[in-house]
Amino acid sequence: MRNRTGLEGVIESWRNHSTNPEKPLSKDGMREIIQRERMIELAFEGQRYWDLRRWKLLKEYMNMPIQGWNITSRETVGFYKVQTLAFPKFEEKDYLWPIRQENILKNRKLIQNPGWQ
Repeated sequence: MRNRTGLEGVIESWRNHSTNPEKPLSKDGMREIIQRERMIELAFEGQRYWDLRRWKLLKEYMNMPIQGWNITSRETVGFYKVQTLAFPKFEEKDYLWPIRQENILKNRKLIQNPGWQ
């Protein structure tokens, strides 16, 4: 894709334009580059949750407090005050969904996913 558009390759781009030119040379560095690029390219397309789930990063991102503005304030100053709205909880078991009991009864070789017993 980069060749067709006349852009340098990923390694060349990072080498020539980055403050960390060695980043794409390691597996972890390249993974970070790809994950960041997907976040930017697919913003507003509903893929972020599924990417974080696939990369096993949901626990890191989903267990942070959700913050927002105080929309119930009657004063302008109060409206723009950031407040905590929710404390989501994501556990290791949430990477897999439970298997329906009727399916386990139909097939005795099925076992329930970890954490859902």
